[in-house]
Amino acid sequence: MFFALSTQQDPRFPNHQELLPGLWLSHDDGWHQFPHVVAKGYANDRTLLEAAYSTARGNYCAFVRRADTVTIQHDRDRAFPLWACDRCITNLEPCGEPVWADCTVTVDASMQITREWHTQTVTHSGLSDADIVDQVHARLLDTFDSFLRHNTLPIKMFVTGGVDTTLAWAYLDHFTKDYEIVDYEYIKFTPFWKRNRESVRRFWGYTQIHLWEEPCVMVSGAMGDENFLRGPNTAEMMLRAHGTSLEQELDPADYHYKHFKKYIDAGLDVGTIDTDIAKVREKVMQINSNDHQHWHLDNTLHFTPFKDSRLLSLILHSSKDVLIAQARDASINRRLIERLDPLKLSKVSAFKNDLALQNL
Repeated sequence: MFFALSTQQDPRFPNHQELLPGLWLSHDDGWHQFPHVVAKGYANDRTLLEAAYSTARGNYCAFVRRADTVTIQHDRDRAFPLWACDRCITNLEPCGEPVWADCTVTVDASMQITREWHTQTVTHSGLSDADIVDQVHARLLDTFDSFLRHNTLPIKMFVTGGVDTTLAWAYLDHFTKDYEIVDYEYIKFTPFWKRNRESVRRFWGYTQIHLWEEPCVMVSGAMGDENFLRGPNTAEMMLRAHGTSLEQELDPADYHYKHFKKYIDAGLDVGTIDTDIAKVREKVMQINSNDHQHWHLDNTLHFTPFKDSRLLSLILHSSKDVLIAQARDASINRRLIERLDPLKLSKVSAFKNDLALQNL
């Protein structure tokens, strides 16, 4: 789902469409054309065309033409970064200034940009820890069910031995057996990949990627660390807000010990933590909204069920004890896997990102 919108065709891309007189959209493969809309990706609960005229959950981008302007529309939690300068708007390489994920842009044929900002709120106070896990579970069930009802493409699942892909596998397997377990690494050298491999691989999520020539869906664990509050910085922020820290709580046997220890030893610094925990929660939400990992690549779509800020907004209200357990051992993830298929817990590696395939 890479593109550039400019007054000229961009030779880095294999496809070009004139959206307005003199305004060109250049893009990779896998996009769909509708009247007044060019779009790629999926929405969980509606068609891609319906999503283009709304703000839905999913992982998509749509260019919507209205009279003499084009709006770049996307799902509620934008999957990709975006930059804008006086020559183009693109998500392939930095140019000009970033357009943060809380902003929707509209452009005319002379590249004049207008911006519309949106706000996120953190709610769910007063829920018990059990309620929070129940609601996370319900949201994931709905996400998988809705997506699978609309999807018509072959599904591929790559299980890494990590807790996030195992969790995604548990939910996928709960609903369908019609998928391929991928036990290999494959990248088709498509025209776009050959021209832009180095640029694409600057995004860390694309150093760990598969790419097939034929249209298909790859189930991704992207944003699992982040929206389940297991990223080192945001986990540290929330533990500090509760009067403790990763260094104080980690034990050498913990799933995250080796991973987090590297950050601690390098001098994990999250700055001054506000005494108002509500403000810390809002800050974590803001950080994660601009942490972009897996969008789509040519004809390979990435189903990203954990790219949903509602999960994070729930987990942020967990008790201190649960947040500590989550930071140490991914306890919420494990409880969810156990609900669906306890045997899959045996496939998770002993430590995050360390001999990850040992139990597969």
